[in-house]
Amino acid sequence: MTEEFGPLDADSRDVGSLSDRVSGWLLWIVVSAVPDQETSSLSYDMQHNRLSLHGESERAGSAYRVGRIAALTEILTVLVSLVPFLIVGVAHSAAMGTVLEWPLLAVLAAMGSGIIFAFGGISDRATAMTVYDHTTEPTPETDDLAQQYVDGEIESVDELETKAEARLE
Repeated sequence: MTEEFGPLDADSRDVGSLSDRVSGWLLWIVVSAVPDQETSSLSYDMQHNRLSLHGESERAGSAYRVGRIAALTEILTVLVSLVPFLIVGVAHSAAMGTVLEWPLLAVLAAMGSGIIFAFGGISDRATAMTVYDHTTEPTPETDDLAQQYVDGEIESVDELETKAEARLE
């Protein structure tokens, strides 16, 4: 089952802006770094601003679940982009009173401006993001029925089919 969600405000986004491209790369890096789970995976297409969910889920097609994943992706992108800024900030604090104080302060100011610039693109992408939920609900296991048939516990093919259909409903 594939469900499409979004965008909230398709006209609010300037597709060709530098801020949009930077935020797209940041989102792509963060989503690519998220490891695939045993039952699901996540992918991001920055050109079309499309987040895709794949795999099995107990709540397949749930708009709430999809919205939560999209929001967490945006929040995680903001937090990850702050890490280098914080590292340089700590280095600047350690370099106070040395020759490196002013160069690190300049780098810190440039990084801060870049992060604020990227945050604008991330917020624009959040309202215009399309999310495709390609997840399906897990199917009940029927492997044990096949083994029961082989062991002779289920005597006929009709009985096997009836039990399998009952589980799949």
